[in-house]
Amino acid sequence: MEGYEGASSSESVLDLSRLNLNNNSLDTVSEKRRKDTKQLYLCYNRLTVLPESISLFSNLEFLDISNNTLSVICEDITRLTKLKTLIAKNNRLNDFSLPKHFGSLQLEVLNFSGNRFEEMPSQCLQLLRLQSLSLGGNRLKSIPAEIESLTSLELLYLGGNQISSIPAELANLPCLSYLVLCDNRIQSVPPQLNR
Repeated sequence: MEGYEGASSSESVLDLSRLNLNNNSLDTVSEKRRKDTKQLYLCYNRLTVLPESISLFSNLEFLDISNNTLSVICEDITRLTKLKTLIAKNNRLNDFSLPKHFGSLQLEVLNFSGNRFEEMPSQCLQLLRLQSLSLGGNRLKSIPAEIESLTSLELLYLGGNQISSIPAELANLPCLSYLVLCDNRIQSVPPQLNR
């Protein structure tokens, strides 16, 4: 695969996992290959920064950047207008890591588990097509009432945080069918959620 020994691929899947791309650029992937790629795996690559060249994968629908050392997601990710799934587990992302216009993405699945968020990023609350949101294993202390704006949300995984209370607004999520709040500091459940 174009100079990346060990990389596997099919027409629409480009798996560059475990290749240590830290000093390599995605620019070396051919233009045709970038255009054809719908799923991109960049796991276990010791990436500290998401390369700006990520925006060259114009038809990308699925991106997995888990298990790196990312502390920032570049603004260029917002150019991925077809992106539906972003998996960014086990990095070093925190409350200041997301680009300002991250909420403009058309994401349906977002997984930020195993990072360093202390608050639910406000940009996530703008992702109105979101069906699955995972922020387990972070440092969240609360769930914002604005969570009710995510009316398409079916799965909310917040296990393994420091959450002490549950907002009644969670009951206003019409599609929510799977809620995980285990391993938190919750003392009581609002009566609206006892349905």
